Amino acid sequence: MPLELQSLAPFTRREGIICFLLAAMIASAMELVNGNLGAVLAGGLFNPDSYMRMVRLEEGVRAGHAVYLVARDGSGAGSLLHWTHLLEALVLLFSAPFMVSMDLHAALHAGAVFVGPISVGLLGVAAAWTVVPLCPPRQRWLAAALMSSSFAVAPYALPGVVHHHIPVAAAIVTACGFALRAVSDGSRAGVGMGLAAGVALVLTPEAYPFLTMAFGGLALSWLFWPNGRSGSAARAAGIAMLLVLLAALLLDPPYAGYGAVEIDRISVVWVGFGFACAAAGLGLDWLGRAPRRPTTAVAGLAVAVIALGAWLTAFPKVLLGPEGLPDAEALRIMFSTILEMQPIKTTRGALTFLTPGFMGLGVLLVLARRATGPTRWLALYAAACMVAMLVLGFLHFRFSTYSAVAGVVLFPVGMTLAADGPTKPSRHLLGFHVMPSLAGSALRVSLILG
Repeated sequence: MPLELQSLAPFTRREGIICFLLAAMIASAMELVNGNLGAVLAGGLFNPDSYMRMVRLEEGVRAGHAVYLVARDGSGAGSLLHWTHLLEALVLLFSAPFMVSMDLHAALHAGAVFVGPISVGLLGVAAAWTVVPLCPPRQRWLAAALMSSSFAVAPYALPGVVHHHIPVAAAIVTACGFALRAVSDGSRAGVGMGLAAGVALVLTPEAYPFLTMAFGGLALSWLFWPNGRSGSAARAAGIAMLLVLLAALLLDPPYAGYGAVEIDRISVVWVGFGFACAAAGLGLDWLGRAPRRPTTAVAGLAVAVIALGAWLTAFPKVLLGPEGLPDAEALRIMFSTILEMQPIKTTRGALTFLTPGFMGLGVLLVLARRATGPTRWLALYAAACMVAMLVLGFLHFRFSTYSAVAGVVLFPVGMTLAADGPTKPSRHLLGFHVMPSLAGSALRVSLILG
């Protein structure tokens, strides 16, 4: 029996709380078992990015305004950090309760300690909620439980890590979850998708390839289900994302000013991306109101392609990635010494960090084989997107996080397919993969309780 999109048991608040606590506690348990939690609670943080973010935040609070430059030597010139200030604003929010009884530095550090667990807790909730249309409650929790155990996710989810990787992954997963619901929920799902996509881009523009995949899936839903509500969802998603990006640019412009063309933080480049998505959404919604003909379908897809093409024509350096930055050579030298920016060069590294993505690819191919009609084509499209994520993971270790997250999100779907399968080997294969992770997590938690 093919597994089609269906309305299963709704995602309850109780289920969300359990998934949040499960993911957050496993991440904290891993830190304790690794022996690093004491150092973090004593005032330490992980990795230079976390230190730089917290130095910039503390200097900004003391100065009373947003800070862009952080001194790192005796020259007084400082280093320009192109990050937006959203994550630091969230850390400040987490730190506010501690300011009653602590000095500013200690309170900010206390808030920073919670960033990793809270981020992965939200990612666990987003993962379990996203797969609601595809699997029953008895399997959804696996996405939250396995998220913190994934080797490509865990380093960014630990207490003492102040980084955007996990929050942006949670926002991307949420956007994909709304895209999955667009056919039935229409503009309500579109607003949620646009808000999540906007937050992801504000956290880091490196989210845009994955958001483009989500919007591509939304366009295919509009094509395959002419009687659905994907057109209104696309319109609402594009407009909502554009409004978020405009607000972010107005509140947190680049250091060089509102007109600065910067591809590594929110600037006019990404507001242009928002305009392109909004134009594509408006076109799909308008054309979707007319009787569906082959020419209408072609015109709708052409509008989306033209809008995206016009944006790339206006800002062609986006396609070059870091090579499109003015100081590309300096960045190349810097990246050569940063482990997370290196390609995965060994079989062991590929097995360690890309296995969840390959398993997710297998789940999508099985889903495509069992599904029929439009669902099969969407599953194949998702499989192609997974291949692209795996390639990015091979090229840069840091991007393996996204394929790993996608694979973990799809794991409950794989378990559902295995449970509905005609034979038991597939169940045993999936169980062989999941049991070591669950056993390791259970061992870490039991050591804490002990």
